[in-house]
Amino acid sequence: MNTESNPYRSNLIRVFEHLRPIDKKRLTALLFLILFSGFLEILTLGSVVPFMLAISNSNEILNDGRYSYFLDLIGVKNEFQLILSASVIFSICIIASSLMRLTITKLNFMWCYELIAELSITMFKKTIHQKLLIHTHRNSSEIISGITLKSGNLLNFLILPAMSMIQAVFLSSAVVISLFYILPLSNLMVLFLFGVGYFIITLFLRKILVRNSQTIALLQTKSVNAIQESLKGIKNMILSNNHNFYIKSFSDVERPYRAKGGQNAYFLIFPRYLIEGLGMIVIIFIILVNLLNSENPTDILPSIGVLALA
Repeated sequence: MNTESNPYRSNLIRVFEHLRPIDKKRLTALLFLILFSGFLEILTLGSVVPFMLAISNSNEILNDGRYSYFLDLIGVKNEFQLILSASVIFSICIIASSLMRLTITKLNFMWCYELIAELSITMFKKTIHQKLLIHTHRNSSEIISGITLKSGNLLNFLILPAMSMIQAVFLSSAVVISLFYILPLSNLMVLFLFGVGYFIITLFLRKILVRNSQTIALLQTKSVNAIQESLKGIKNMILSNNHNFYIKSFSDVERPYRAKGGQNAYFLIFPRYLIEGLGMIVIIFIILVNLLNSENPTDILPSIGVLALA
C-alpha cells in the first residue's frame, strides 16, 4: 500500500520529516523502553505458571527432582515457603511491568505534547514570516484553525494513536511469544482466530476514523470562520437585531463538528471494550474444552492464569 492511498501513513511520514534531532533520539529511547517492557511482560506471564502450580500442586513440585536444584538455590523446604516464594516472584514481575508501563506512558504523553507545541510554534513562525501579499489572499480562519485546533487533532488522532499502536504491537508480540511456549496448540488456534477478528474490526474502524477526521478538519475551519464573521459584523448584528442568523450559521457547523468528534472518541475505545467482553467468553470456552479433555482439573489452572493475565 503506497502512501498516496494511505493518508494516515503519509501524514505520519510528513510529521517524522519535521522532527528535530532531539525528538528522534527520544523516539529511539522510547522504542527501546517499549522493547524492554515487552521482555518484562514475558517474565510476568512466565511467572504465572510456577505461581499457579505452587498453589494447586505444591507437594508434587517439592517431590519432583526436576525442581530440586532451583528450590535448594532459593532455600525452599516446605509448601508454605514454596507458595511464598512463587508469590513474591510473581509480585515482583507484576510491579516491574506496571512501573515500566507507567514510565512509558508518562514519557509518551510528555514527548507528544511537547512535539505538538514545537510544530505549532513552527507553523506560527512560518506564517508570520510570509510576505504581505500572501497574507492578503489567505483566509485567516484557516490559519487560526490550523495552528490551534488542527494541531490538537494531529495529537489526538495521529501521533498518540501511532505511539499507542507501536507499544501495543511490541506488547502483543511479547504476549504471543509467551503463549506459544506455555499454552497448548489448540488454545493458541482459538486466540489466533480471536486476533484475526480484532484486526478486521480495526481495519474497518480506521476507514471511518480517517473519513471523520477529514470532515472534522473542514468543519473546524468553517467554525472559526463563522465566529470571525459574526465578530467582525457585531455592530451591524446588534443594530439590525440579526443574532439568530449568525447563531444558526455557527450551529450548523458546530453540531456536526462535535458529533464527528464524539464518534471518533467512541470508535477509539470501542474495540477495547468489545475485545474485553469477547475475550472473557473465549477464556470460558477454552476452560470448558480443557476440563472435558483433562483427567485432573487442577492441571489446567496454570493455563487459565496465563490466559486471564494475557
